[in-house]
Amino acid sequence: METACLLHDLGNPPFGHLGEAAIQEWFEKLILNFNQLNENDKKNHPLSTINLDELDLTNFDGNPQGFRIVNLLNGDDSYGLNLTSSLLLSIVKYPWAQSNKPENKIDKKNGLFNTSTESYLNACAQINWTPYKPFPYMQIMDIADEIAYSMSDLEDALDKKIISREELLKIFKVYCVEEHIDFQNTFGVHADQFLALSFIKFKTPIIHRAVKEVANQFCENLSKILTGETVDLLINNSNTSKLLKKVKKIAIARIYSHPSAEKVELAGRNIIQGLLTHYELLLTLDKNQFESLILNDKIRKNKLDFELRLFRRLPSTNVDKYRSATQQNPDKEFLYRAHLIVDYISGMTDDFALEMYQLLEGIRIQ
Repeated sequence: METACLLHDLGNPPFGHLGEAAIQEWFEKLILNFNQLNENDKKNHPLSTINLDELDLTNFDGNPQGFRIVNLLNGDDSYGLNLTSSLLLSIVKYPWAQSNKPENKIDKKNGLFNTSTESYLNACAQINWTPYKPFPYMQIMDIADEIAYSMSDLEDALDKKIISREELLKIFKVYCVEEHIDFQNTFGVHADQFLALSFIKFKTPIIHRAVKEVANQFCENLSKILTGETVDLLINNSNTSKLLKKVKKIAIARIYSHPSAEKVELAGRNIIQGLLTHYELLLTLDKNQFESLILNDKIRKNKLDFELRLFRRLPSTNVDKYRSATQQNPDKEFLYRAHLIVDYISGMTDDFALEMYQLLEGIRIQ
C-alpha cells in the first residue's frame, strides 16, 4: 500500500493538471490539422498509418502515464519495474482505456493507455480479478492521497505565506461552530483555546480521525469492496468528511487560484506546447527517415541534421522500448513514436522543461 501511494502520481507531467491539458490540446490540434489536409497530403502524413482513435494522447493524463512508466519504461526488459500484479492494479484509479471505457464512465478520466490494456488484463488474470472494476487496495490508495495532499496543500500555503495560521484557524473555528463540530472531541481543546493551536496540532487529529474512519469503513464494507464495488471510505457528512471538504474548498479558493500558482501554470502551458511543437519535426518524418535517426545513418543525405540533434535528447532506454514495441506491432509505429516523445516531455521537471524550451527557442544556451 505504501509503495502504491508513492507510485501513483509518478506519471504527472510538468506543471500539473495544466501540463496534462496542454498535451491533450496539442494532440487534438494535430489531429484537427491532419483532417483538414487534402487527400494527397493525408496519404503522405504518418498519421494516416494508424486509426486516429488509437492516438489516445488526446486524453493524456498522469494516471495512465504512471502505469506506463512502472510497467514498461523503467527497467531493462518489457516489464518495467517487474511489480506484482496486485501492486500494478493498486495504482490504476480508473481501470479502463479510451477503447474500452464503460458508457456510464464516459465523463471520467482514463487510467490506462490503449497500449497498456494487455498488461492490465494480464495482471487481472494473474490474480483472478474481474477487469475494469476498482481494485480493493486502489480504493485505500485513493483516499490516502486525498487525506495526505489536502493537508500538504495547506502546509505549502502557510510556508509561502498565502494564508496565515491565525487566519486559517479563525476560518475553521467559525466553520466548526456552524457545523456543530465538537472542539474537545475533535482537537482535544476547548473552543476558546482553538486559536492557539499550532498547525501540527490542528492537522494531526483530523488525519488520525480520517484514518480510523477509513479503516472502519473498509472493514465494514469488505464484502462489497472485494466484488469491485466502489465504497465511500469517508462517511458522508461525518465531522471528518466535513473538515476535509472545507480544507479542499480553501485550497481551491485561496491556493490553486493564487497568482503565484497561476503564473507558473500559464507559462507551463506554453512551455509544454512549445516543446511538442519543436518535436513535431520528428512526428512528421516517415518511418524510414525516423529509422535513419535511430541508426544515425544517411543523415546529411536525408537533410536530417537538426532532427538528429532533437532525437539525441531522447533517453536511449525509451528509444529501446520504442524499437521493441514497433518490432512487435509495426503497423502502430507512429503511435509508439508519439508516446516516445510524450514520455520524454512529460517526464521533465518544471525547471528542466523551461530550460529545454529556452534552449530550443534560442533564448538561452548553456
